[in-house]
Amino acid sequence: MKETCTASEMERDLLQRSEEELADLVAREIRDLGVHGPFLDIGAGTGLWVAMVAQTGEPAYGIDLLPTLLSVGARRYGLGTLVLADGRRLPFPAGFFRWIQLREVIEHLDRRDGAVLMAEINRVLLPGGMLRLTTPNRLKYVVPSRRLLRGVAGLLGKANDPGHVHEYWPWELRRLLMVSGFRIRSLRFRVPNRYVPWKPLAAGIDIVASKL
Repeated sequence: MKETCTASEMERDLLQRSEEELADLVAREIRDLGVHGPFLDIGAGTGLWVAMVAQTGEPAYGIDLLPTLLSVGARRYGLGTLVLADGRRLPFPAGFFRWIQLREVIEHLDRRDGAVLMAEINRVLLPGGMLRLTTPNRLKYVVPSRRLLRGVAGLLGKANDPGHVHEYWPWELRRLLMVSGFRIRSLRFRVPNRYVPWKPLAAGIDIVASKL
């Protein structure tokens, strides 16, 4: 059984941090997760996270569909482990990685391809391996907003971001992970509760959504 640690959104201020701060952040996260061994970043872009994990001494790989970004990363960080590849067809043997990161990727696929991606991640993870997944939380559209029509459209499945094919409800994502063979270690939210002014209500949303 593999484990997954999920969150509603990626840390959007990452690129505003210095590389030294990022290295400290990654080292802390690795310590907190208790994970050691080969790492894969799916949707790695220029390979920032791959470089930071590599600095901790762990083997680190990244894949992306955009060769320009991978070329930038190879030059900037001197990485030889950035690979042009599709997450639905990972060019690695079964059980190769101890932990995998999937940040803001799955929402760019429809549900069928999302299931294919999760199955492929499950294949290349070691038994007991860790998946760290972040994605927009569809519950964000329940927060009162002056953009009422966009909120309603979001709830009905039309994401505000045109690049997002399918944004998941928390219970929908939980079901996908469990069907794909993962055991959920933790499920945390940044929306909608960060927009809810009354803290008890925000805490209630966290609890209910994580149990569904």
